[in-house]
Amino acid sequence: SPIYPPSLTLRAGAGGINVANDLILYPAPLAALDIATSSGGALTGVNPQGSIVKIVMSDSGKNRFTDTSDFGETDHAATPVHAGDPNPVLVSLSGDLKNLTLVTAKKADVTVHGSLLNAGLSAQNLSPLDESKLTVDGDINNRVPYTFYENLGTAPDFVAFGAAENSFGLPAFTSNPFLYNAQTHRLIFQGRMTFDQLNAYQNLQVPRLDANGNPLLFDRQGNLVLTDAFGRPLPDVYGNAISLSDTHHSLVPARFLDAAEIQDLYNRSQDVPLQSGTGYSISGPGKLTINARNADLGDTAGIVSRGPADNSALAPLGPAASVGLNLSGDLNMFASRIVSSAGGNLDLNIGGKVQLGSPDAAIKFKNDPGRGIFSASSGDINVIAGGDINVQDSRIASYDGGNLLVRSLNGNVNAGDGRVDTQTVSQTRVDPVTGAVTSVSRVIPGSGLIATTFPDSPNTKVGDITVETPKGNIVAGSGGIVQVNLAPNPTPGGRVSLTAGSEVGGVITAPGDINVSGSGVIGVNVALKATGNITGVAVAQGNIDISSRQSVSISALGGGDV
Repeated sequence: SPIYPPSLTLRAGAGGINVANDLILYPAPLAALDIATSSGGALTGVNPQGSIVKIVMSDSGKNRFTDTSDFGETDHAATPVHAGDPNPVLVSLSGDLKNLTLVTAKKADVTVHGSLLNAGLSAQNLSPLDESKLTVDGDINNRVPYTFYENLGTAPDFVAFGAAENSFGLPAFTSNPFLYNAQTHRLIFQGRMTFDQLNAYQNLQVPRLDANGNPLLFDRQGNLVLTDAFGRPLPDVYGNAISLSDTHHSLVPARFLDAAEIQDLYNRSQDVPLQSGTGYSISGPGKLTINARNADLGDTAGIVSRGPADNSALAPLGPAASVGLNLSGDLNMFASRIVSSAGGNLDLNIGGKVQLGSPDAAIKFKNDPGRGIFSASSGDINVIAGGDINVQDSRIASYDGGNLLVRSLNGNVNAGDGRVDTQTVSQTRVDPVTGAVTSVSRVIPGSGLIATTFPDSPNTKVGDITVETPKGNIVAGSGGIVQVNLAPNPTPGGRVSLTAGSEVGGVITAPGDINVSGSGVIGVNVALKATGNITGVAVAQGNIDISSRQSVSISALGGGDV
């Protein structure tokens, strides 16, 4: 990528600013990035190949270019270039931010009066007092790589699809981008459908079969070639073997999907990005605050507090940054994450509903590399929503200490369906003596609501889990609510507390049930309180306290008082 002078100032009106290729600003202590538009002007990446464009403020310690990675976003000086610089990167857009990622070497203050569309931010704080901000008047939208066709009338013919694929190896059939849920009649297409795929799927042709189900073979003159029961050519009248290279199939039309259904999927898949978004990350100490209306994180890297993971020079500057996400509307996280890898807290205040994970069981994630809302190293997690909180096949988890608060003010909390068995969790560690930065990854089982410890952290106390639905229900079926030490701890402590419904002065003001059937609730100490019914299974290493204003039907096993 070309390297430009250290400071860049851009101004535009209604026409906005289009950036076709990556820009790198040469590192300098007084470098500045200042971008502003007016009259609805947008900042847009317009790379001809469809890649997301980056504007990078370099943090490199080099003074000349010797390698393709020099001055890039992963090239950091031994001492941060902008140490002591109080001035943030300033971006103020009257319109949208689209298909572009901003990478800054110091704190950033980004205001977008429109919406974010497949755009990202990677900022770096250099002081515990630094706060990077992303303020969006509209929505944060990242398109997922799947297009859904609901209530399909006739199931797709995957036998015909497979016959075409196996017989011809056409580019459109080298892989199967379709998923189908027979229970919901939902068809799913992955990626952006090409015109060649559209044409092939609408004009599907498969070999004509004989009575034994084998493809009919014809010679170069169009004469039928006799075959045995296994579809192998029989010798010709002279006893000579017939080469398969001298034969071809007779083709007949076949239906995989109706032409109109394929056309609809083609049309609606054209806005699928050719490259997944980079997400929103903060390195170093301090705080990252994101404000918006609705946020759909799609399949991006999500929102990540990385601490010194990418730049070891940040380790002495203070604890990893906390993350605050404030939305007036909904949060959707199809295949993404909000994570603290090095100890920062996560505080989510969502005005609407929170939807984690895949909405369809046809989409499988086995041992996925990190989806959901979780802290990998002692950070607390607070998720407060005005509407429902649905975990589906994802998780909200504190993996190595740290407390978990999940509260729906007006709706329900559902811990999910348990479709995913394990997750690879990466933790950033700083040696307290040497200051060396390392990354440790562990495969940890479970989805749902989880508080646990790394297997090699014997002195870490497992965090508490608190779930509250003052006007709704708590459901922990297949996903479950689990608090467990994966490393032996002589004084483990810990408490799981579930409270559903509300009452004032002994009068029920809002009914609320707790259903912990299936995987149930497991903890060191467990407390269940509901103004409605309590059903399911509860297991505790210590005490179990159950209080219901209605009925209780629960299997409880505790090592202490029950």
